[in-house]
Amino acid sequence: MFKKGSVSIYFLSIFILITTVISVIAQNNMCRTRALENLRRTNDYLSAEEAVIRFISCCLKNGTPVSGHYAYAGVSFYAECGTDSCLAQISSPVSEMLDIQLCTDMHIYDYVPIRDED
Repeated sequence: MFKKGSVSIYFLSIFILITTVISVIAQNNMCRTRALENLRRTNDYLSAEEAVIRFISCCLKNGTPVSGHYAYAGVSFYAECGTDSCLAQISSPVSEMLDIQLCTDMHIYDYVPIRDED
């Protein structure tokens, strides 16, 4: 019925189709894993920002000077406040640096973090 060459081409095309499907599935899983990792890192940043902002705002509200290395709510950071602004540099759980600049004349919960991720 079939010649030997046409059977080989038939099996070769099935093999290529199967490897393509497996490759697409593997690539989809890698993209999903990467997206979940990015989401986890974003959540780490947001929780770290919240802890730092809460700490600095409490210090400013009580008139406590802020300058040096601190650890608050499981977040380690360096903070320094001048007369008109504060700079906090967070070492996040994923060991990347995140800078937050704050204005000292704002009230508690009015802080807006400015991200500078390098």
